[in-house]
Amino acid sequence: MSRFSHGRKKFRSLAATLTMAFVILLAVVLVLFNCLNLYNFFQHNQEIIINRQELMAKEPANAVRSFIQEKFNLMVLTVGSDNLLTASEERQRAVLSNLMGREPSFRQLVLLNSRGREVARLSRFSAQVAGVLSAKNLQEAFSQAFSGKEYISPVIIDETSFEPMVIMAVPLTDILGESLGVLVAEVNLKFMWDLIGALKIGDKGQAYVVDETGNLVALRDVTRVLKGENLRHLEIVAAFVNKKTAFLSQTTIGPGVMGTRVIASLVPLGKPDWAVVAELPLAEAYRPVRVMVVSSFFFMLISLVMAIIAGVILVKRITKPVAEFGNVLRELGQGNLRTRVAVTARNEFGELAGYLNKTINALSLLINKAREMVKMV
Repeated sequence: MSRFSHGRKKFRSLAATLTMAFVILLAVVLVLFNCLNLYNFFQHNQEIIINRQELMAKEPANAVRSFIQEKFNLMVLTVGSDNLLTASEERQRAVLSNLMGREPSFRQLVLLNSRGREVARLSRFSAQVAGVLSAKNLQEAFSQAFSGKEYISPVIIDETSFEPMVIMAVPLTDILGESLGVLVAEVNLKFMWDLIGALKIGDKGQAYVVDETGNLVALRDVTRVLKGENLRHLEIVAAFVNKKTAFLSQTTIGPGVMGTRVIASLVPLGKPDWAVVAELPLAEAYRPVRVMVVSSFFFMLISLVMAIIAGVILVKRITKPVAEFGNVLRELGQGNLRTRVAVTARNEFGELAGYLNKTINALSLLINKAREMVKMV
């Protein structure tokens, strides 16, 4: 009895075994197929996200670069029109007034001679308002520009207006290229605050500008700019600040300016030595990937359920003849020679059923003959 019970405990339904094997095999195939598709989709979308992010950063970078270059071009065009240093005071003021009228961002213009002394000055403010053109800043601008190079200072926050300013300077040269003096301009960069504040990077992204030391130049939250916040702790800004050679555009994933994980692209301006960074939260940047993952999961779940249903139906069709054979053999073991297997399938099971029925018929005939012989004896 114990041996029989032990054997029964080890019994495992063929239908359950086949169903389990079919489901496991299909599940492995579905998982591998979906994982491969997700990996390819992720790689493809990562390239798209990075390219899109770099384009987002290039737009404000080009705007800032164009603004600065436009101011230099106007100043060079002005000093190249005639020799301002030898012109009359009235002529000097007229030229400077015309330049200031053409460019609203110019707050002050100062003309310096070859010794760095002030020859003419034009300001939008009264004489009591000095702006950021202090004697020290003028001397720095003169020493840099008189060597023949265009000069732009780091960003200076005006203590009166709390607006970002830069000092720009270009040399005045003769026909031989020798420096005769310097034209200095105090330029208002408030437009960058307006540009960065209005710039739309996705739904929750933002852009900002940093200088060569990592200090914030423009950000939607201008209070952080006014505090002189430095962003060198951010990986992408640190890479720009610590550059050893010419720095190209770069995209990284890590903490952003708001402390959340973002995908950030940095585009250097060249001149000035600033950079524009565009950030997009990772959750938003990889939203298509998340949607794809969820869709793939539900597709795989539905496919698995359908496969289980199909597997159960298929296994039943396979195991039903086996079960019928078992029932017939059980009946035979109990002496029922009238039992037969229904021949319904035109396959190996159908042939086997036919052979079994013939065997039962032959056995039944033999038993009947044996009984008749016993009666005769």
